[in-house]
Amino acid sequence: MSEKYGEIPKDLKGKIGHYWYYYKWMIIAGVCVIGLVILFLVQVVFKPKADYTIVLGMDTYVMDEQIEPIRDYLEQFAEDVNGDGKIKIDIYNMTGSLDDTQNRDLQSKRFTSEMMLGNITLVIADQDFYAFVKGDEVFSDDYGDENIRGYNWCGTDIQQQCSPYFPADLYFCMRQVEGTSFETDEKVMEKYNACKALLDKMIENQAVSSLN
Repeated sequence: MSEKYGEIPKDLKGKIGHYWYYYKWMIIAGVCVIGLVILFLVQVVFKPKADYTIVLGMDTYVMDEQIEPIRDYLEQFAEDVNGDGKIKIDIYNMTGSLDDTQNRDLQSKRFTSEMMLGNITLVIADQDFYAFVKGDEVFSDDYGDENIRGYNWCGTDIQQQCSPYFPADLYFCMRQVEGTSFETDEKVMEKYNACKALLDKMIENQAVSSLN
C-alpha cells in the first residue's frame, strides 16, 4: 500500500495533504452524497403538508398544469386546517383513458390504496370514473341524486372558469364514512369534516352567485 500511495507523513498537515492528494475524488463524492441526503431530508421535513387531499379522476387525461384552476378556485373556500400558517390543497391526478388496460390497473390500485388508508375523502370524478370506482358503493348520498352521488358543477362558476379541459358534468363526491371503521378514526374524520366544509362553502357560494 505504501508503494502505491506513497509513504504517509507523520505530521498532521502532511497526513491531510497526503490523503487529499490520493483520495480527493472519493472525498468529494462522499461530501456530495452527504449533501444530497441532507437536502432531501430538509425538503421532507420542511415541505408544507396539505390541508386537503383530493382525487381528480376522469376518462380523459389532463396535465397537472391544467388542474391548477380547480385548485386556485377551491383555495378561496379553504382554511389552514393543520395550523402551519399556509393553505395547501393537493389534487392527485388520476386521469387518463380507462380503455387503456395499464392505466386502468394503475388508477385502480392507486385509488383503492388511498381509500383504504383513509387519505382521501373528496373525489372529483366524471361519469366514467364514477362508474369505474363504483361510486354508488363508496360515496355518500349527501350530495347528488339517485343517479350519481355527487355535486354536479355543470353551469357553476368553477365549471366556467376551468373550461375547456374538463367535461360539462363533473361531480364532487364525498366518500361514505358512516357505518365504516373510519367513522371512529379521528384523523380520517378530521379530513372528512374539512373537505365537507370546503365543498359546502363552494356550493353555498354558487347558490349566492346564482341569485345575483
